[in-house]
Amino acid sequence: MSNERITRDHVESRLKLVQDELQGKVNDKKAAITTGISIGAAVIILVSYLLGRRSGRKRRSTGRS
Repeated sequence: MSNERITRDHVESRLKLVQDELQGKVNDKKAAITTGISIGAAVIILVSYLLGRRSGRKRRSTGRS
């Protein structure tokens, strides 16, 4: 066992290290999540457009092609 006393500076420096590690991981994940949401939104818009277009063709009068 060590007889060293744990000081406030020790605790603060350790917490700072942990916080910096977590912040780096969060920033990496944030970029991936943002990209995923953007792609998902684009897919939803495209599908909505295509379904609306198909629905519009069904309602169109039969005289036009």
